[in-house]
Amino acid sequence: MEPNLLNLISSKVSSSGRIDFWIQVIFLVVVFIYSFFALLIYKQVRILNQTIYTPKATLLNNFSLVHLLASIIILVAIGVLLVF
Repeated sequence: MEPNLLNLISSKVSSSGRIDFWIQVIFLVVVFIYSFFALLIYKQVRILNQTIYTPKATLLNNFSLVHLLASIIILVAIGVLLVF
């Protein structure tokens, strides 16, 4: 019997559910790093607005805060999905 490449690949992937788990863990780590950089952006925008006066300072602060909160919500959602 000649081995079929598609059967070999599908049997290796489907037999171990741990591959999916590790992909989810890697994705969680990437989103965690993204959330960390969103926090850095928020802090930098606050420092910038304290140093340089801009008429749109509150808009920039709010936008960076919404970005930070969205990244944290996505991080928590992926973490909850990974646990359950």
